[in-house]
Amino acid sequence: MSVRFTKKAREHIRAIKLYSMRRWGANVAEAYSTSLRVTMTEILDHHPSPGRDRSEDLYFGVLSFPVESHIIYYREVPTGIEVLAVLHQTQDPHNHLYPIDFKLQRGGKRTPPQEHR
Repeated sequence: MSVRFTKKAREHIRAIKLYSMRRWGANVAEAYSTSLRVTMTEILDHHPSPGRDRSEDLYFGVLSFPVESHIIYYREVPTGIEVLAVLHQTQDPHNHLYPIDFKLQRGGKRTPPQEHR
């Protein structure tokens, strides 16, 4: 199993780390980044189903899982999980998850996962 990250998710993670470094220093930023990484690689990758199904309010197949002050938005793919976004709990996912970016659809039709680089 593996964890893939969309370009947006990688940007979100970099921004979180940079903000944390500026606000609380390198040690806290590294600890927080490690917490996010461990959740994605060890919990969600090995047990992808603990996330909340967001098919009804977001897009089909999207799951979310809270980690400290952030929420990881992801979907299961044949090889593991694909992280779509990592947003602060106060951010509205409707303003950050766009169907065109991730080949997402509302309702019951599943769009096959695409390779994101």
